[in-house]
Amino acid sequence: MQEQVSASIEPYKVGQFDVDPTKRLVRLPDRSVYLRNQDFNIFQALLLSSENTLGKEDLSALLWEGPITIKRERHLRAIVNHLRASFGNLEVISWEKKAGYRLNTSYGL
Repeated sequence: MQEQVSASIEPYKVGQFDVDPTKRLVRLPDRSVYLRNQDFNIFQALLLSSENTLGKEDLSALLWEGPITIKRERHLRAIVNHLRASFGNLEVISWEKKAGYRLNTSYGL
């Protein structure tokens, strides 16, 4: 398994997300969410890519070595669904057909 994605260990803010990478904590106006390691790696990659999409292959490479498999794709989908549930909004991460996942940094809370 690869190491955690980390642009900085200092807390930072993007949109409505206040992020503390050392604690894997994300603060929103209405809640604070502690994320599991893999969830945080995916969340941070999406957050740092701003409004761009990241393909399944790109996100899979953050978690595992080698090509994406059906099992890994299912696990990645489960991580995304867990992130959506953690933030209480299914629209926070969107799927763009044939492009990948995108984090909406200004979604309505």
